[in-house]
Amino acid sequence: MTRFAIVGTGRIAVDYLTALDGVEELTLVGVCDRRLDVARAIGERWSIPAFEDPESLIAATGAEAVLVAVPPAGHEEVASACLEHGAHVMCEKPFALSSDSAERMLARAKTRGRIVTMAAKFRHVPDVIEARARLESGAIGTPALARNVFATRVDMTRRWNSNPEIAGGGVLIDNGTHSADLVRYLLGPVLSVQCSEVQRLQALAVEDTVKVAMWSRVGAVTTVDLSWSVVAHDPFYFAVNGDAGSLLLGWNHSELRREGREPEFFGGGYSKGEALRRQLIHFGRAVQGEEPLLVGPDAILASVRVVEAGYESLRQNSARIDVLPPGTVQPE
Repeated sequence: MTRFAIVGTGRIAVDYLTALDGVEELTLVGVCDRRLDVARAIGERWSIPAFEDPESLIAATGAEAVLVAVPPAGHEEVASACLEHGAHVMCEKPFALSSDSAERMLARAKTRGRIVTMAAKFRHVPDVIEARARLESGAIGTPALARNVFATRVDMTRRWNSNPEIAGGGVLIDNGTHSADLVRYLLGPVLSVQCSEVQRLQALAVEDTVKVAMWSRVGAVTTVDLSWSVVAHDPFYFAVNGDAGSLLLGWNHSELRREGREPEFFGGGYSKGEALRRQLIHFGRAVQGEEPLLVGPDAILASVRVVEAGYESLRQNSARIDVLPPGTVQPE
């Protein structure tokens, strides 16, 4: 088993700590937060030592792998410290606030000979995995139109996610990172992005509702609705329509629909806890060399650049913006 620790003690860190139950690939050895009193409270709850900085955590516990679950503005600093001290890193989304930052983190991991990956929980949802296999088998013919909806009412007025200095933006970088990775996972590379802000319904310094269009290399176009202020009431969070049918990924179940046939139901829907558990298992196995890394450098950088293109589109009055592929130098 791999000695595993978590840096950060917010909501998502607690979700991961809960999901660790029964994960044989990882042994929890410590937790860290610069708010030492908070870290100690978490440590007491899970019977593990608590630390104020990642360097002390790794030195004292011998942690071989670390989850970086601090707010996004601290991702590069914390991940770099963990890598420098010999730990493999899984970084919560968004991986970085810019592609330049992401490239520095990836370069440091390569130099240190360590794995670095981005948390992408939807890739570990069985329904999503099956949907990808069905798309690849031609179950709906040629994909043409897709839609993704992540929209629910959450009061963000007192949360760091709506502070641009900490989060890097609003709902686009927060939920849109999941959208970008889902579109890439199911439909391949995203070539261009167009983004429009809908009226701001909360008194925030950042966007709380946006509509995005993503053009994929396969020729499909995905429309994405993201909101912290609108409840979509949609049972399906992702739908792909092709010339021979449709695949619908739902919160409670998923469906394959083809003209002239009864709908074919599959999967058990979405469970956040189960997705995080499967992600932790995969990370542990990847660190041990038992599985290839599911979200590697190219996927990480592509995800960051899709979100960057979305913000550039907002700055340019919803212009359609090309997404630079990995290995491409950003223009001056």
